[in-house]
Amino acid sequence: MLFSRVADTIVCSVKDNGIGIEKSRELRAGRKRKSAALKNIKKRIEMLNFIDKLSIRYEIKKTFPEKSDFPGTHIELILPLINLSDYG
Repeated sequence: MLFSRVADTIVCSVKDNGIGIEKSRELRAGRKRKSAALKNIKKRIEMLNFIDKLSIRYEIKKTFPEKSDFPGTHIELILPLINLSDYG
């Protein structure tokens, strides 16, 4: 996990070297239980953006797009820098 400041944001970056999200979805396609993790994260971000008027976003891409067997997953959570005095 890496945190970095980019312009007026903090970027939290997480990478792995696994089979990737697409392949993982293919393998789980026949299962009854569906993962709600990304759906729940998306809902929370939408709620924070609405309630606090923020512009939080996330991006999901392949860590190694050239490797078809193990492309990995790279997720970035982009958080705006805020002035706490605006929320007090």
